[in-house]
Amino acid sequence: PTQFYERVFAWAALPVAITDGSSYANYYEVGDEAVVELVIENVKWMMSLPNVGRLVIVGTGKNKEFIEHLPGYPFGYNEVIAVPHPRWIMQYNRKNIEKYIDQYRKAIQL
Repeated sequence: PTQFYERVFAWAALPVAITDGSSYANYYEVGDEAVVELVIENVKWMMSLPNVGRLVIVGTGKNKEFIEHLPGYPFGYNEVIAVPHPRWIMQYNRKNIEKYIDQYRKAIQL
């Protein structure tokens, strides 16, 4: 872990869960302006950090699309790479897991 985190900064667009008490919702599907503002504030914080030139987005669908439309995108990064979400890989493409592991390794340059 030490070697990994010396090279990789893990961050979430909204590092909290959204729930109504019985079910979970993705931040990009809620449509609530307050949630969007929280994401934007989090992105502004991220932009204040020194970056290493590459942003890796986990999720190639709605999450990627949401992030691409945020103010300031690509947030000062020289390169943006999207990789499939691990849950999607494990649910629908587990037989190709080595291919996705290679994609992750290349994305984070391990």
